[in-house]
Amino acid sequence: MKINFYKAHGLTILWALLILILTLTPGKFIPKVDYWAFFSLDKYVHISIFFIQVFLILWNARTLRVIDKKIYFISILIGVSYGALIEVIQLFIPQRSFEWNDLLANTFGVFLACVLFYLLEKLNFLKTINNY
Repeated sequence: MKINFYKAHGLTILWALLILILTLTPGKFIPKVDYWAFFSLDKYVHISIFFIQVFLILWNARTLRVIDKKIYFISILIGVSYGALIEVIQLFIPQRSFEWNDLLANTFGVFLACVLFYLLEKLNFLKTINNY
């Protein structure tokens, strides 16, 4: 069965673009809310967006029937690299900066997605869900 590239990867690509737009927005356009720092909501956002990104990559791989150990490694490589690249690019965006804690949160989200997806696969939970 041949699957259209855009049908399989469209949502993942759109999500990656949304991450890029949100994380590279100049600081003056980001609302200043003190309670974010108090509750560390910012880090949960980083974890969540990279969790979703890698989960979508793995879901696409499953749709294309290429789930194996290599795809987990590739997903981790893509997720961590993308998070690191965004942090480096933020050095050149006004009122934005590279933050190690953001990179750690991004990486945690990547690994969390891989672990959860792997467990769901092993429990055959994902096989009960139709691809489309």
